Amino acid sequence: MMEKSTHELAPATICIIFAALAHFDKTPKQCKTDLDRWCYMFKNMGQMPEVPDWVKDRMMLRLFKAAKVANFNKEQKQLYTRIMLEDFRTKGMIKAARREGREEAVLQTAQKFLQAGVPADIVAKCTNLDLEKLKKLSV
Repeated sequence: MMEKSTHELAPATICIIFAALAHFDKTPKQCKTDLDRWCYMFKNMGQMPEVPDWVKDRMMLRLFKAAKVANFNKEQKQLYTRIMLEDFRTKGMIKAARREGREEAVLQTAQKFLQAGVPADIVAKCTNLDLEKLKKLSV
């Protein structure tokens, strides 16, 4: 098999399956295999307002969600993009705040150990802090 644009031969490990969905006429109850369920989803996804109860596969759920988003009009896509960006930004802020909180807790713990007289090299080993940072804490 040859790739059209580059004229390179496709590796033998690539397997291409064509499904004539127009001839696929099973009902959801008749779909017994994963291939049957995927064919049913691809053929009927446009007419499904919601994910059917029988869909349990995580990839099918992702496909359904992606198809729903792809079908949004311009305003819906803009709103969806804005919401996703805000969500991404919020998750990043939460992650950064947690990291800062953990770092602050380690610094406070190290400071308490130093004040209690625990040698700096032991505190450094236990907290993964370098000795320079510990010297600043003990001042």
